Amino acid sequence: MHRIHYAEWGHREYRDLVLSFLRGTRHEGSETALVEAAFRRLFPGAPPRFVNRGRHALGLALNVFAELRPDRPEVIVPAYICRSVVATVAACGLRPVPVDVTQDLNLDADAVERSLSERTLAVIAVHLYGCPADIERLERLCRDRRIFLIDDAAAVQGIAVAGRQLGTFGDVGVLSFATSKTLVAGMRNAGGALLANNPDLDAPVNRRWERLPPGRYDVSDLTNLVWEDRFRKCAEHLDHYRDVLRRRLSIKEHAASISVPRRMANANAVVLLHQLEGLEARIAGRIRVANLFRDRIGERGLLGFPQFREGRYLTRIVLECPAGTDIARLAAALRARGVETRRPYDVYDKPASPPTRALQLQPRLLEVPSHSQMGEAEVARICAVLHEEIERNRRPSR
Repeated sequence: MHRIHYAEWGHREYRDLVLSFLRGTRHEGSETALVEAAFRRLFPGAPPRFVNRGRHALGLALNVFAELRPDRPEVIVPAYICRSVVATVAACGLRPVPVDVTQDLNLDADAVERSLSERTLAVIAVHLYGCPADIERLERLCRDRRIFLIDDAAAVQGIAVAGRQLGTFGDVGVLSFATSKTLVAGMRNAGGALLANNPDLDAPVNRRWERLPPGRYDVSDLTNLVWEDRFRKCAEHLDHYRDVLRRRLSIKEHAASISVPRRMANANAVVLLHQLEGLEARIAGRIRVANLFRDRIGERGLLGFPQFREGRYLTRIVLECPAGTDIARLAAALRARGVETRRPYDVYDKPASPPTRALQLQPRLLEVPSHSQMGEAEVARICAVLHEEIERNRRPSR
């Protein structure tokens, strides 16, 4: 089975994480300081504040912004985006304003410029799946209008644009260490960081951060990661019946999975130290794999690769299927032939005018398996099966 990989962990990550439990250092310990020092080197001039989730780093920034500019209630977000970003904006008492995306699935800077107003508090510029947004232009737009810019580098660390690390543009940067990211330190409460790029924000950010309770690492985060990354596909039918039963009995999500803002746990730092050691190799490997997919996809011209550029690092391989393709039927056929897929994010289009490009692209997108050590034979097999099933299952265009 060619699976979607949620984490690229080796034996050292698992070993040292378990050892942190045995030594009693999973909540607090010395590794947190070591990670902070490493991130200060990776992001010079942007003091990091570590929290237990990337969304809490985002919420920390938005709450500081709202406190400084209470007359501005709106936050611009990409129309094609992880729903946790929109939920975090709303949870801070602010109004998310969706703006259309370009062909590479990132914010359209022209659309952002048209959407800026006196009510705009901030713009969240997401580098989706590692693909850099037009961050330099967005930074200029926001600086000229005195609007806060959040450089959302949740999915990508270690990549520079114009000589600057993603995450260091704008007023703050947001990082996440959850599954399917560049640095993976766990499942739900995997950790994240807020980078205070604007020195004027350092003090108010720090005041709020210091009020957060100490980090805590729950064993369920480890078991959930192992289940999701290693065993989920072996028992996906059990997941289906579990979800049906939960809906029938009106059982809500367990409280343990609902995260409370905290500082990052030491166990996450333990894993991050190993993830940082292998960062350059994983980036190089994923660039190589993206090139392999581009070469195979180009053989027949059926599929698009909207985020590909030569030499670009991508955390996920998301392809564009031909118009008229029955995506649900295609995914089922691929699964039957041993290729796992994942559907893309939803389009957030309320309450605003329809984001045309996002609505056109989203129904045609499909993620396929990828990881930094994937070989040419595996890429060839995935692409061959994908092409065959597209030919077989594509619906006629109207």
